[in-house]
Amino acid sequence: MSSDSATNIPTSHPPNGTSLTPPPPLNPSWSWRIRKLLQGGNHQLLTRQDVPHCDLSGKWILITGSNNGIGGSAAHFFAECGANLILACRPDPPAHEIRPEEVVAECRARGCEAAAEDQSIEVWNVNFSRLSSVVALAERWRETGRGLDILCNNAGISSAFYAGVARSTSEEKEAEGAWMRGTEDGFELVHQINFLAHCLLTFLLLPFLAQTSDPRIVCTTSNLQFFASVDVLEHFDSSGLRSGDSLYGNNKLFLQIWLSELQHRLSRAEKEEYRRLQIDGVHPGTADTGIWHRQDTAVEGSGLNSWLKRLPDRVFKRFASLSIISPEQGAYAIVNAAVKPREEGGKGRAGEVGSGGGGGKYFNRIWETEPMPHCSDARTREFVWTKTLEELRAYDQDLVSLPPSFVQPPP
Repeated sequence: MSSDSATNIPTSHPPNGTSLTPPPPLNPSWSWRIRKLLQGGNHQLLTRQDVPHCDLSGKWILITGSNNGIGGSAAHFFAECGANLILACRPDPPAHEIRPEEVVAECRARGCEAAAEDQSIEVWNVNFSRLSSVVALAERWRETGRGLDILCNNAGISSAFYAGVARSTSEEKEAEGAWMRGTEDGFELVHQINFLAHCLLTFLLLPFLAQTSDPRIVCTTSNLQFFASVDVLEHFDSSGLRSGDSLYGNNKLFLQIWLSELQHRLSRAEKEEYRRLQIDGVHPGTADTGIWHRQDTAVEGSGLNSWLKRLPDRVFKRFASLSIISPEQGAYAIVNAAVKPREEGGKGRAGEVGSGGGGGKYFNRIWETEPMPHCSDARTREFVWTKTLEELRAYDQDLVSLPPSFVQPPP
């Protein structure tokens, strides 16, 4: 796709050209949203005893965004369990992030300490802001001929670089979406990196996950899904938003909705090997990972105007500082979802009860809890599923070839 479309944020339409109408909005009370958000700030100190420890020798795990933060820490834990690791990272991480080769060295050291034998740990480059890079990553895996045991969809960026950016009324009329950052594929940046690229990678790797005996997919979502836009489905492609404040929460909610629908379809797949697949979403906690590092540190203007533009950023950082945990603590969430016994759906918390086995769940760190009601609403799940396929096929009509049961509406 030409880079000429880099700043154009497309509005998706179904193949027949008619507009796909979102279902009526689901609006839980703000008191409920705030309670769920605060639960996500739980900074209880976890230990190794809180997470199942198992022998992962011979298993293959691919972790995106694994050179830094919770992804890197999760790689350390998996290495101690003897797993073979593919650390899928962007080739040019910013200065505040750890270099991929440093994570490889630490993983190898931990593997040696655990007496892991014939362990393979590699870095594979990927850039989620380019869907062609995601396709190349999946193709590289296909060429290995191996099955994939665990896929950790962890890569992501914050919307912090949008702080203080908003459209005026005149700008809204003259340049819809002009304030946004687009990718060369024609999608808004946060939407593509935090949501669409993960969906694409998962679709492309499903056949290799289906080759293994206990395949798991772990998606790093967020408790900020509870502060998604009230009319979130109206902004699936990010159009109509007046600032970047809702982008992160919206797309984390889309990811949780999408994985819920994927699990629904997998459990009804014709082939038994696909029915074995389990996918869950985890909020790792408010971890000190650098994801909220401002990529544009300068905000235009000075004095009161500049201070006000920075205010949302400051309020968030103040809230986060009250519940901050280390990347190692956050990594327990990923590891737990990846290795917990299949029959153990989750440990209930705050008066809620774990719902038993099966995937499609949302975990607040290691505790299963209730996600936004959108995830249990069939019409909402189908809407997000259909819009996702539209966007991927807008990128390449023939790219995502799925079994009919994955494309057709579920029974």
